[in-house]
Amino acid sequence: FAQRRTGAVTGWFGYGLGWSKRRFDELNDGEPFAPKYDRRHDVSLVLTWRTGPWTLGLNQIYATGQAFTPAAARYRMRDPANPFVPPSDAVLPAPKNSARLLPYHRMDLSVKRRINLFGLEADAYLQVFNAYNRSNDWFIQYDTENPEVDPVVATMLPMVPTLGIDYQF
Repeated sequence: FAQRRTGAVTGWFGYGLGWSKRRFDELNDGEPFAPKYDRRHDVSLVLTWRTGPWTLGLNQIYATGQAFTPAAARYRMRDPANPFVPPSDAVLPAPKNSARLLPYHRMDLSVKRRINLFGLEADAYLQVFNAYNRSNDWFIQYDTENPEVDPVVATMLPMVPTLGIDYQF
């Protein structure tokens, strides 16, 4: 962790390196596994530049992708005693959380200006969350009813701009 608190440009840089494992006799044949939110690498950079009435901000985040349990195979089950019952499809899971989603990263930008609003000091701002519109993976969903359908990767928020005014009274 490194931080700068004085001057026109302030901010901090942080890096975390960690391993997290869980083990339960009832799960994963008693073998240790990474929990969902295990982050091997976590990097953050936050910068603020103040110049006159303007303040510019940047927030950059990078993290290892979340652990998840992939499908090892699909199979179809039929009832041999009753050929009139339609077969059912199932997914055979791989070992618990044995794969990872793609790395998570995004950049947030902001610009703020000090203004006078009805005799009150205020800040008008524009913020852009996920400025380069990265489609970060959230989870993977399998359709167990239809083996022909590929898994669906659900993604997090796209680019989200926000415009507003902050003031105190």
